[in-house]
Amino acid sequence: MISLISNVYFVVLPLLLLRYVTAFSEINPTTHDIEFDVTSNILNSNKRIISINGNNKTYGPVINMRAGDTLHLTVKNHICSPEDLKASEDDQLLKEYCTTTIHFHGLIGIGNENDGVPYVTQDPIQPNEVYIYNITIPKDTCGTFWYHSHTSVQYGDGLRGVLIINCDRYDKLANNIISSLSTLDLENIKPNSYLSINDPFGEDYNLNDISTEEKIVALSDTYDYWGLDILKNDVVAFDGTPDPRLTGSTINGKPEHDTVDNISGQTRYLKLRIINSGMSGTQIINVENLNMVVIETDGVLVKPYILSTLSLAVGQRYTVIVKIPENQEYVRLINGCNKMMGYFSKSLWYLRPTINTEEFSSQRPDSSAISIKSLPRLNKHELFRELIPIDQGDLNSVLTSSLLDDVVVSLNFDYEFHSDQTTKNKYGTGMYKMGGKTLQEFIKEPIKLESSNKTVEIIINSIDHMRHPWHLHGHRFQLISIGNGREGRLDKDNQQGIAWDKYRSDLKYWKETGDTPTVRDSINIPGSSFAVIRFKLNTEGLWLVHCHVEWHMVKGLGFAFREIAQHDSVKIENGDPTKESEPERLTTSTNVVETVATKTNKLKVLLIYFIIMLLINGVFYLCVV
Repeated sequence: MISLISNVYFVVLPLLLLRYVTAFSEINPTTHDIEFDVTSNILNSNKRIISINGNNKTYGPVINMRAGDTLHLTVKNHICSPEDLKASEDDQLLKEYCTTTIHFHGLIGIGNENDGVPYVTQDPIQPNEVYIYNITIPKDTCGTFWYHSHTSVQYGDGLRGVLIINCDRYDKLANNIISSLSTLDLENIKPNSYLSINDPFGEDYNLNDISTEEKIVALSDTYDYWGLDILKNDVVAFDGTPDPRLTGSTINGKPEHDTVDNISGQTRYLKLRIINSGMSGTQIINVENLNMVVIETDGVLVKPYILSTLSLAVGQRYTVIVKIPENQEYVRLINGCNKMMGYFSKSLWYLRPTINTEEFSSQRPDSSAISIKSLPRLNKHELFRELIPIDQGDLNSVLTSSLLDDVVVSLNFDYEFHSDQTTKNKYGTGMYKMGGKTLQEFIKEPIKLESSNKTVEIIINSIDHMRHPWHLHGHRFQLISIGNGREGRLDKDNQQGIAWDKYRSDLKYWKETGDTPTVRDSINIPGSSFAVIRFKLNTEGLWLVHCHVEWHMVKGLGFAFREIAQHDSVKIENGDPTKESEPERLTTSTNVVETVATKTNKLKVLLIYFIIMLLINGVFYLCVV
């Protein structure tokens, strides 16, 4: 009997130890110490770019973290040479370009002070200075994000990269989807439908299975010239255009029409993290002859939805899972980057080891001849009824579980481009305005909103004929209603017209179905149309809502609001900013010398746990004897 109990305990001991190790990992996250040395470089094409740690592909390193981890990001600003700095004394645009900041696109709950907007949430990092971002990732945050400069027009020149936040919920959802796909033939994975799964966060299946391979697909448009030259010569000139001519596109920083990556011979499922990290163009993705299952949008896990072709606004991110035929030797991703007239078309080929790369390169079809408009089920509109968030039972559950209907403030904005003589005389160039004001003017006098945990509704009307990508800082929003284009403006004071009918129809749909609108931080608003978003006022600070076309932001397209504590509340008129008092001076990012914490030495802690468990076991054994 004693021997049996002792043996059982020795069996249970490793299981208990494993449980302690897992618990320790969850309550003692990792600290990531990362350094960015930001410099300038010249490509073979003679184009000047910004380089992070010497990388010349206009992208910095991928940052991989887990929910709850801490990031200490040290940014060293060496963008400008001594010659640049001398020239910047008489060149305000160059002077601004020589400073920098980093914005963590889509990350919420990290503090307004870490939002990375110059002269709004921090002073810019001056030339030859160092700044350290100290960020703890909230435990309810995971998904696909990216970081980029929010200064001048730097990020298109290379100051950007992918940021991945892993968590158990994401892994469980992905593996449950793979488990469901494993029971289906390819012809039964039907587009424009939901994939049937059981509990999305239930039992793990095939966790870390070698049959699944994850890939990053970072998409961007490109220009032939240095961003600052385009800004000076084409955009902010007196007769400057808001839309300089796109000249190309890249996939993962590569400009070729066809790029190649490898996958294992055992890979049956591709998990693709897709990011539109460009400056202007909408991106299209299709996996040739296969369908994709969407599981994440902008850091929000969604009810798995099957698509043939995916459309991404600038700033948007998706995770999709693709089932690959067992005997198929390659997978082809078709990419279209929207330009003024048509698309730049390219392909990313995932090849198995059985393929001879040289022979394949000589025989593959010409990607430049692809008709993007002919891709199956191409839809450039926001899928706000289809991409339904999964209620995760966390801090975001109010946003992801039901329609936000406790609206206490409603703001209504119209935006359009002004190129009249009065505007150009005042600003030196044509400008976008919202309610008669530019983004730069809103930053000086932001709208005041009470941080009351209630809901604000914002109506954005496009008087402009072009499609624009919009991004909200510091929050995620529900997309309540959006037009398809040419409906005209939505006016709640004049309740009639196509836009009003569409808005009422969408509200009726949410209330009758009980579904939750898609939750995003970035969307495309069609030309001559509208969008209605709602979000919780629960994060104090000064925040931006702006077009993510980098040139348009410089030309004023956006607005700013300040969330203030309840005791500081003021009356809000729809669409009218309340004059803001003189803001306090921001902390200057002078030459910083700081020692940051290193990663926790888990080995020592685990050893202590092991010794404790051995002592407990010894005491137990002696007591039984």
